[in-house]
Amino acid sequence: MICPNCGNTIEEGSLFCENCSHEIKIVPEYDSQIEQKINETMSTITDELSREARKQRELERREQILEEKQRKEEEAARERIRKRRLMIAVCAIVLLCAAGLLGLYQYNRLHSASYYVGRAYDRAASGDYEQAVELIDQALALDGADEVRLSLLKTDYLVEARQFDEADLLLSELLEQDTLTQDERRQVYEHLFQVLASAGRYDDVAERIADCDDPVILREYADYAAPAPVIDMDSGKYEDQLTVSIQAPAGSSVFYTLDGSEPSTRSLLYQKPIELKPGSYELCAVTVNRYGAASPSEKRSYDISTTVPEAPRVLTAEGDYERATLITVVVPEGETVYYTTDGTDPTEESTRYDRPIQMPIGTTTFRFIAYGHLGISGEITEVTYRLTPKANLSVEDGINHILIAMINRQEIIDVNGTVPGGTAMVSYHYTRTEQLSGYGSYYIYEEYITDLYGNVTPTTRRFAVNIANGTVNYMDVSGILVPIG
Repeated sequence: MICPNCGNTIEEGSLFCENCSHEIKIVPEYDSQIEQKINETMSTITDELSREARKQRELERREQILEEKQRKEEEAARERIRKRRLMIAVCAIVLLCAAGLLGLYQYNRLHSASYYVGRAYDRAASGDYEQAVELIDQALALDGADEVRLSLLKTDYLVEARQFDEADLLLSELLEQDTLTQDERRQVYEHLFQVLASAGRYDDVAERIADCDDPVILREYADYAAPAPVIDMDSGKYEDQLTVSIQAPAGSSVFYTLDGSEPSTRSLLYQKPIELKPGSYELCAVTVNRYGAASPSEKRSYDISTTVPEAPRVLTAEGDYERATLITVVVPEGETVYYTTDGTDPTEESTRYDRPIQMPIGTTTFRFIAYGHLGISGEITEVTYRLTPKANLSVEDGINHILIAMINRQEIIDVNGTVPGGTAMVSYHYTRTEQLSGYGSYYIYEEYITDLYGNVTPTTRRFAVNIANGTVNYMDVSGILVPIG
């Protein structure tokens, strides 16, 4: 069956065209030829109508496509405009944010201590320490700046710039603040000591340590301290000799004076306890540490008195003597007597009197002095003795006694001193008269030998002839007499 509307073939018995939904009416059957013609005519009409309808629909579809395309293009254009505007807005916002951030960064940078510290570090690295100090000052001027940390950093740059006084002043002002913590105060002290040590001002270091009461600082910087020395004897009046000891820290030296003047490293160096003899003293001592820093001086006054020994009392009266006599001196307890016979003043270095002295032959002047146990001496006692022993033989007689003794010993063969064989001759020469303790008075002679050529040479032998009885003796180097038979 053919659809009368669109010409589409439809199944028999269908009530609607599946193509165009046209209602199919069932009519009674006619003549097939008529029907055929009608169908052909309708088919032609339907085909034309169908073609027109398709054209119309095609036009409408194209219009719809064009409209849809135009709509999409308009929407795309509007979207592009919207996106462009959005992009412009975003860019504007970004620019505004960037400008704000840049401004905030610039503000924070100019109001940030770390910014100035960083710049100061760069300047210091290039050797411009003065500019570094100025940058730290700008950081210190900011609100909320860490004053202690920045000040310590500033002192480091001041030291590098050789501005020690400015660094000292800055740290000293910090120490006057009551708001410092214990740790901050220790850091300030450590920097201060380093600054003063770098400047070679060790006296100032010692003075600041003396003002510090922090045990940690005192322990760590003990070598820089210069405490006053400790003198064990108080000022006052004393009898007899006084021994004074001075103590100072290990590694330090003590210098002192005894006239009250301020000591220096050129004064007396304390090495052992000071022995003070009677007199008045103004002891003044200082400690000097290993860095040359001196402590405040410590002073003491001492007044030491004692009894001055009297001049020695000589019991043997001075004068002329013919017989050898012992010279006796009184030595009081606790005193020592010394004497000389060469005219000089006796001292503790002179000959000590410890027993009676054998009076020497000839004229002799003795000078005696007494020293107390404190080394104080008194006046000198002077006495003169003239001993002229009464002799039974002369000096020439003494030579003859020696010659006779030598002939008896067969050391010579005649009074001329000829030795056996006649190869040489001996002779004897007087040198002095000597009083030998326990022996008496003697002429002392030296022996000489003359060879065949006339050369005279002394021997090592000495002879002593007693002036009273003429006995002949060898005299050894120690003064001992050996009789010659």
